[in-house]
Amino acid sequence: MLCRRRFRFGIGILALPAVLLGACNAGTPTNPVANSPTASSSALRTRSSAAGAVYVANFAGDNVTAYRLDGKLALTVTAGINGPFGVTVDKNGKIYVTNTFPETAGSVTTYAPNGEQTTPTITDGIHYPLDVAVDNRGKIYVSDFNNYSGNGFITTYKPDGTRTRPTITAGIAGPFGLAVDANGKIYVANFYNNTVTTYKPDGAPTTPTITKNLASPRGIAVDANGKIYVANFVGGPHNAGFVATFRPDGKQTTPTITAGIEQAQGVAVDDTGKIYVTNFQGPGHKGGFGSVTTYTADGKHTTPTITKAIAEPVIITVH
Repeated sequence: MLCRRRFRFGIGILALPAVLLGACNAGTPTNPVANSPTASSSALRTRSSAAGAVYVANFAGDNVTAYRLDGKLALTVTAGINGPFGVTVDKNGKIYVTNTFPETAGSVTTYAPNGEQTTPTITDGIHYPLDVAVDNRGKIYVSDFNNYSGNGFITTYKPDGTRTRPTITAGIAGPFGLAVDANGKIYVANFYNNTVTTYKPDGAPTTPTITKNLASPRGIAVDANGKIYVANFVGGPHNAGFVATFRPDGKQTTPTITAGIEQAQGVAVDDTGKIYVTNFQGPGHKGGFGSVTTYTADGKHTTPTITKAIAEPVIITVH
């Protein structure tokens, strides 16, 4: 069997290697390998919650894995997943995943808290979806890279998966990470123009627009106090990547995290202030398939470092 064509987001541009041969994940459902994570009552896509589990989209693994806070694997989801990039969990524990394959015709698939596939499956208006957010009313937001067009857009859907307003294009340039806070404000990390842009619930641009101290931004998180965390793919020593943090007004603040980070893709923060970062191809994994590293609120490297079942991890969320 031929593996699907894989890609790596390179430094500054997108690079598409040739077709790779080898064993492929067949995409069959798996049962939880341990107790399922419990749902919290908060609107999760702010990337902040009363943390109970860490969810990771594994691009090379064609799955989403969830871990207890001690780093032990608790759930693996594979049904209907193909090139996953984004993952979020709503206030009821429902899981949403963006699938980038087949190219030009991706999807958002949804799952019950136990990992069983459910409805809706969203394909309408989706081309190359990279991230997904759900607000506290169940409205679904998708960042769409639009087949490497250089622009892209944000599309929105009702809880049943039907298209609704707004569709956001202003200021969008290669949208990766996406977050929606408790007030419905929308945050987008734009890979192509190194910005974070923000929008009102109706899609109108608002403040802040962050343009400084970003380097190929990928993931984005907003905590309960409005503090903004951005995972940057490059920019540290040897272009290793870093996490930058900003006040609600867009001014940079502390911490800036570099320790243990390599090719940062996603960032999440829980209500205790603990920070979780996905590293696309390291460090700490002998196979080079990446890791999840964790940090205290002041940016100090702490435990756990998660490598089990990690395979080119991208977006991360905490629920």
